[in-house]
Amino acid sequence: MPRTLKPDHTLFVITLSLVVLGVAMVFSASTMIATEKFKDPNYFWLRQAMAGALGMAILFAIMKLDYHHYQKPVVVFTALSAVIGLCVFVFFLPS
Repeated sequence: MPRTLKPDHTLFVITLSLVVLGVAMVFSASTMIATEKFKDPNYFWLRQAMAGALGMAILFAIMKLDYHHYQKPVVVFTALSAVIGLCVFVFFLPS
């Protein structure tokens, strides 16, 4: 009978603390610029917090999946095409 693997909670907590520290650094570094440019001191902080929350949600979802699913070519190529599509959307479409 194969043993079940547990997620690495220590690594998850360290990653979460680094994300929180990064969001705090963005807030302390950009408050004045956001106030002058956008009249909102929380502009950059909120954007960074939303991106961090989305990234942590994706990390948590991937952490729950069995890693044997990543060995299937369908999963690999689907994820690769999604990443390439997002890069095209972010970097090459006019704003």
